[in-house]
Amino acid sequence: MPQQQLLPIVAQHQVAPEIYEMILTAPDLVQTAQPGQFIDVLVPDHPEHFLRRPFAIATCDAKQGQISFTYRVKGPGTEAMVACQVGTSLDVLGPLGHGFPIADVTPGTPVLLVGGGTGIPPLLGLAQRLQQQGAQVTTVLGYRSQAESFYQDRFAKTGEVCIASDDGTLGFHGHVGLLMAAQLTERHFERAFACGPKGLLMAVKNRYQAQMPTYLSLESRMACGIGACYACVTPTTDHELKKICSDGPVFPAQEVVL
Repeated sequence: MPQQQLLPIVAQHQVAPEIYEMILTAPDLVQTAQPGQFIDVLVPDHPEHFLRRPFAIATCDAKQGQISFTYRVKGPGTEAMVACQVGTSLDVLGPLGHGFPIADVTPGTPVLLVGGGTGIPPLLGLAQRLQQQGAQVTTVLGYRSQAESFYQDRFAKTGEVCIASDDGTLGFHGHVGLLMAAQLTERHFERAFACGPKGLLMAVKNRYQAQMPTYLSLESRMACGIGACYACVTPTTDHELKKICSDGPVFPAQEVVL
């Protein structure tokens, strides 16, 4: 069950241009949060920003009782978050949504993770959890350039990492769809998970949904975060509308229309 709590900031630092990582003390939340879930954060000391901001949970450290998330600075709300100091308590609602289904992943299972941009952080916690379960994790990461890359060293601790950059300054030259076609066609995986921009999700969906269970974490602007306002819907293959915040954000690939 999601809880509303005041959680103190332990650390905050920049990990890439306009992208920041924030770590919160959250001993209760860390016990229940699952990879792929998110939190809704109220920007402190700015009553004009009355809508909460949704952020995917990146990692959960049960020993330290801490969670982390990243965000891209896009407007006044996230600009205000950059100014938050260590020790400031944030009004947080979470964990929210449905995460990645991994309870049945057994030791030795070859698993593929594909992420790009701000869709990368939630896959880090997923990769760490899958490693703990004994899965063989391969992660494909897509960046605009080497200058905008982050977290690749952390993913390397969980398994094999393949990197693509749009400008060719890091790893494969091109987007992740081209990398998968060039390097992974002969590889065997039994489950695929993806989070990132629409083009990335479409590439993963088209390549893998007929071969194996494939799950996509959708990104969307949200208002309430709890399924009450229908501001973040996505069409499904059975001609319905699902709410990304409460029905997702993770969906089976064959269920959603991108």
